Amino acid sequence: MAVADRLTPAPHSSRNPQVVGVVMYLVAAIFFALNGVLAKSAIEVGFTPLRLVELRNAGAMIILIVLVAIIRPRAFKVRLREVPFLLAYGVIAFTLVQFLYFFTISRLPVSIGTLLAFLAPILVAIYVKFIRKPPVRNRIWVAIALTLLGLALVAQVWQGATLDTLGVVTGFLTAVALALDWILGESGQSHSDAHSLPMWGFICSTATWS
Repeated sequence: MAVADRLTPAPHSSRNPQVVGVVMYLVAAIFFALNGVLAKSAIEVGFTPLRLVELRNAGAMIILIVLVAIIRPRAFKVRLREVPFLLAYGVIAFTLVQFLYFFTISRLPVSIGTLLAFLAPILVAIYVKFIRKPPVRNRIWVAIALTLLGLALVAQVWQGATLDTLGVVTGFLTAVALALDWILGESGQSHSDAHSLPMWGFICSTATWS
């Protein structure tokens, strides 16, 4: 489902929301949370954000190459004109997002880092409203506000802990990179499927980062 389709009013329809999409998003959110917790633990025992990004991307690349080779081998064919997009997508979505997030939680609590990262939906909503310019559902803004409120409660921001300035800056940059990740991912699905797009993203990211 496209970003704009999720944010703009849909024509009257008796069809229910796509349950599979909602379930997959919830599963993705759980894995994103686990990613943060495990990464924080790895950082505390001596791994650097640089090394974590390299290991994560290389491991995911290998798994996806094997998966795509089995279920969709023709996806290894890529046109030359697609390479610049795949390179940009890989670097932004799989290198910058992860490095900035890992760096942020290396200097801030995971809860605060995640709160900053998930300012991304606001940036996407603003992009849709002012760049694409279709109307954005009012309930989207309410949902975003409630999500941020929930994250703020989990982070217990009222405790007034002193926050690392650089960590806060990279947290905001994580949100920007994550918003670009979603927007580029939507665009990329116009010429790639959901299996090959992340595979090529991880290949470009791993090659660039390494």
